[in-house]
Amino acid sequence: MFISRYIVKIQKFVESHYIKKFSKKYKNYWDVTFKGIFLEMERFDEFIKTDHIDLISSYKNISISK
Repeated sequence: MFISRYIVKIQKFVESHYIKKFSKKYKNYWDVTFKGIFLEMERFDEFIKTDHIDLISSYKNISISK
């Protein structure tokens, strides 16, 4: 079975505002959490099939989820 992988990019704003704060506050726990989130986003097609995500809107090849 082939699972497609996406390229996940973290914006500089997110790094400087969110990731930096979470990293300081949660230390090693944040590293494990971030790796899990990153891996889920790489395999987004499989992740969207679970009940962990809600599809808000979809139009052509663009989807908004939470």
